[in-house]
Amino acid sequence: MSFLDSVVNRHFVNGPDSQLILRRPVGSKRSYLIRSKPDERRIKSFLKMFYIGHISITFLGYFLASAWSWDINHSWGLSSDHIPRTIIVTACVFAIVYGVPEFLLWKTFRSGMSSFTETLEESGSALPKVIWWPSAVALGALTILIAVAVLILLRPR
Repeated sequence: MSFLDSVVNRHFVNGPDSQLILRRPVGSKRSYLIRSKPDERRIKSFLKMFYIGHISITFLGYFLASAWSWDINHSWGLSSDHIPRTIIVTACVFAIVYGVPEFLLWKTFRSGMSSFTETLEESGSALPKVIWWPSAVALGALTILIAVAVLILLRPR
């Protein structure tokens, strides 16, 4: 479970006096001191449980949406000549099959994290900033590259 541990450990920072600090993953600038090992284990296990649910919903939603959209397209008599219509049907089915469970999981996660952080002391120390823009630029460039490759492959000959 080293991948899952690395994802969960991104939410924790070693603070001054070797204290563990929980960084809120929800966009809040607050951070919380964790003083006991049982609290640390509880929070880490909750985060692992959330990420396992998130990954499961993502993969199962993708596969289910793919299969259902395949069935819908063939029952409507749409062939592969109508690629934009097929893509729209797949995106709509995926939005329903993935979006609803993910929204419910997110609401549960928010309430669970707030119940954990109620008992913790807020940290006043400044945390190092997370630099996210290189990842966003790389993801955008990869998306554009894939879109161009798909357009080149699907052009009429």
